[in-house]
Amino acid sequence: MSWRLRGATYSVHHDMLLTRSCSVNLTDDGKAALLKLSKGDMRRALNVLQACHAAYERIGETEVYTCTGSPHPADIEAIVNSMLTEEFTTSLQSESFYYHKRLLT
Repeated sequence: MSWRLRGATYSVHHDMLLTRSCSVNLTDDGKAALLKLSKGDMRRALNVLQACHAAYERIGETEVYTCTGSPHPADIEAIVNSMLTEEFTTSLQSESFYYHKRLLT
């Protein structure tokens, strides 16, 4: 995947150089989450990376989703599975738990 910054394209190689030169401890799943949430926009990725680095020493998938306030894919999957397999009231309680636990909207 490549990055966009005002029309210029940046490769994942540039990202690796950036994280190494700035001593950012970014895991592989954190990098994948960062790429997914930033949609290839280098400015957005750098903002998220800076916020995560200020809050956490090790940046993984969970930290990226928590820092951006985006719902974690595992939570979304659990909610959808609950809606498809459980009774309505049980499913509603499960969804309510996730909304309050993770502050999902």
